Amino acid sequence: MLSNTTTLLLLSFSHIVKLELGKLPGLRSIFSPASLFGTLIPTYFWNPGLSWQWQWRNQAAIYTISLDVARQFLFLKGQFDWRIDSDHANGAEWSRHRRILSLAFTPETFGGLNALVWEETTTLYHQMLQAEGWTRESDIMISAIDRITTKFALILIARCGFGQPISWDTPPQISGMPLGEALVIVSGMYRLPIKRLHDIEMAYTSLAAFMKENSDPQRKDVFRLMIRASEGEGKLHMTDDELAGNTFLMLFAGHETTAKTLDAVIGFLAWYEDVQEEVYQEIKKVMSEEGKLTCGELIKVQSCFLEVARLFQTTETVVLKTDEEDGHGGQVILEPGTRVAVDVVGLHYNPKYFPNPEEFRPSRWCGMSESGMTMFSVGPRSCIGRRFALTEGVAFLSNLLRDWKLHIRARVMRGVTAMTLGVGEVPVRLTRR
Repeated sequence: MLSNTTTLLLLSFSHIVKLELGKLPGLRSIFSPASLFGTLIPTYFWNPGLSWQWQWRNQAAIYTISLDVARQFLFLKGQFDWRIDSDHANGAEWSRHRRILSLAFTPETFGGLNALVWEETTTLYHQMLQAEGWTRESDIMISAIDRITTKFALILIARCGFGQPISWDTPPQISGMPLGEALVIVSGMYRLPIKRLHDIEMAYTSLAAFMKENSDPQRKDVFRLMIRASEGEGKLHMTDDELAGNTFLMLFAGHETTAKTLDAVIGFLAWYEDVQEEVYQEIKKVMSEEGKLTCGELIKVQSCFLEVARLFQTTETVVLKTDEEDGHGGQVILEPGTRVAVDVVGLHYNPKYFPNPEEFRPSRWCGMSESGMTMFSVGPRSCIGRRFALTEGVAFLSNLLRDWKLHIRARVMRGVTAMTLGVGEVPVRLTRR
């Protein structure tokens, strides 16, 4: 009796929802995928969960996977509500944030920053070799490469983003707790049991103290450039809360996404040995007689980074809500309050734009302009730090592949969603070239 009643209620609920949506096909669930219960319950047919974009990536849904539609929405200004940092502000507020941050990434300022990122990546790589004892080894087993990449990316963003001269064997430390621990707590605590929520206060306090302790205007890292740009706006400068929001965004986006992409690149190159050999030959070609690498034309290395960023798109969904009625030429009318979601994972597996989307094919990115690098989003809200990420990724991979041949110990290239989409633990073996 109970099962019949439950089934009847579910069918009634489904019928009502379908009527309200004009019987459009799409995602239906009891809990929102982004809600507490929706994220805690694993992905099943009745609950999307955190991993639905990956596990259901080949199934049609009401969320759009059209690049044309995505461009149409993401290029619009003022007609959608985003929610304060440069990624989630809206309208004039967003324009102010973007203008201030973009001054830290102009071609003039980023030319020097790009060189700094390359130099610091190379320096940190050699420090890592010494600290990990790799200089004395010719064969290394790593059970999970993310242990290396996550630490590497976090230290690099601390150096180039905030001017902190942190070494490999010294954990990034700020007032009260390590920087990495504070970042993880602030970014993920809301998904954990309530009994641990009190740790958020210390994490936020530590991040705030970090910003105040590192406000030396003479340094030329991204954080200092952002502060000087903000001060130059006069009355329109960022408040402390806005500066904190953008600082957290830089810390999180600057290490989490890059580290996860590097994990997957290493796994794919270890599996596809022919591609790895092509990349290695390119690295040897541009390497100087002294064995040093410069920021040259490492097209194949960059293409591997971009292809993996497509296959495991760290940002899964972009959700917008209309603020005003928009007819877009009278073809489709969106009422105010309508939510529009771009399924970014599905978009990058759309065969219309990426033939044989399940295939690892780095060559598809050779000669691609920055505007075509859709994994960094499109339009005015495209990732402001994409050159930073590309420079770091190419520099790290070039140094690693110059010295080591990669071997996969188990094929585990499956999508795993936490705060962002990435791969699970990737066990690799390194043998010295």
